[in-house]
Amino acid sequence: MSAVLQETPLQPSLENKQWLNILETLAEIVEPPPSRTADQWADECRFLPPAGNPEPGLWRTSRVPYMRDIMRAFSDSRFHTIVGVTASQMGKTELLLNIVGHRFSDGPYYPGMYVGPTEKNVRSMSNDRFKDLFKYTPILKKRLEKGHADKVTEKFINGVRFGFAWAGSETELSAFPCGFVLMDERDRMNNDVQGKGDPVEIVRGRMKNFPNKKLGVFSTPTLEGASPIIDLFEQGTMMKWAWPCPHCAEFFIPELSNLWWPEKATPREAFYKAEIICPECAAGIKHAQKMSMQLDAKYLPHKLGQDGQHIRIEKPIDSGTASFMVNGLCSPWRSFGESAELMVQAYRSKSQEKIQSVINVEFGQTFKISGDAPEYESVLECNSPYKPGDRPRGVQLITLGVDVQEKGLYYVIRGWGYLMESWLLRYGYIDGDTDYDDPWLILRRVSQEMFNEMP
Repeated sequence: MSAVLQETPLQPSLENKQWLNILETLAEIVEPPPSRTADQWADECRFLPPAGNPEPGLWRTSRVPYMRDIMRAFSDSRFHTIVGVTASQMGKTELLLNIVGHRFSDGPYYPGMYVGPTEKNVRSMSNDRFKDLFKYTPILKKRLEKGHADKVTEKFINGVRFGFAWAGSETELSAFPCGFVLMDERDRMNNDVQGKGDPVEIVRGRMKNFPNKKLGVFSTPTLEGASPIIDLFEQGTMMKWAWPCPHCAEFFIPELSNLWWPEKATPREAFYKAEIICPECAAGIKHAQKMSMQLDAKYLPHKLGQDGQHIRIEKPIDSGTASFMVNGLCSPWRSFGESAELMVQAYRSKSQEKIQSVINVEFGQTFKISGDAPEYESVLECNSPYKPGDRPRGVQLITLGVDVQEKGLYYVIRGWGYLMESWLLRYGYIDGDTDYDDPWLILRRVSQEMFNEMP
């Protein structure tokens, strides 16, 4: 009688499984990543979930070609800062998600951070958009599961931290060192965070020890002459997305001034008859010609003229900041007619707030406050040197004025003297739903800080 030997497969112990996981992770890290840019990574790896996306499925940079150069700037060693000025709903958030996905897939594996204007906004982004990014991108999901923590305020991918902060908290902005930071909606942030200064500069301080650091700052602009994102744009290469006219082939920058509709048209008439007028040959361009122009469009460099105008130049200026501007008319999800209809409705309302909102959000352009103003020479004669927080000699009374909006508070603190002479002591914008306490508590703190600083 012979004994029959039966092979029993080796069952790895828990300790062996842990070592296998570690070795597998190390193999992924040691293996050289693909040589590709963020847009190339997104075209290969990114999947948009059905919920909340106008075009779910595989990501296609060709649908938003104006985003390609912006994403590639994050892989360009010439630039430490990338600035984007856009209208709303043009794919900006997806661009930011692509940057994060590319970084944690292909490297370099630096700690990163997303900065939004408010805590509510940041928590929503973390819970929804970033959660979907990791859930629907296999390589990221795999690394996040192996990684360690998955919280609202921070996530770890293969042991590397990606945090979330909001502009109202100096502690959140400066708590952790970062190699790359993405700041969203800069113009909705205060210019002075709890008396510590500009939020962009606070963040820069967290990045100074990292080689090849990258700071991305994006926003829809607000007021002409008082838009922080425009100031940052003008410090960089000043690239503007331009279309080739289908009639004369000359490139031009699409803007609200190029959008035409019949005089005295109703909103619906504007919707049906709107066209773009080429500033070079004055020919009308139909919405049906838009996509063909997008295929041959490109960024054109500009510089800042002495009068503050943007002047087109042949080659970009040499700068460590790559700055881009693309008008809302270029969105693949909005027709010329829809933009015209919204603009006519705003003009008919005669509400400065509504007109500003459409110009900012729909077109991605600054709004110029209209009204009578004195000659600038007479204003300069009244200029006197003093710093924010100082109380110039002659101030006898201090007032706080607040313009209450649905989504925020505009405030001005002025000092008053004899014969109604006045000095601007401090001003700013506090973002937040004014039906709740948060913006009012911040306003109270700002006013208390201001009055406490007074001698």
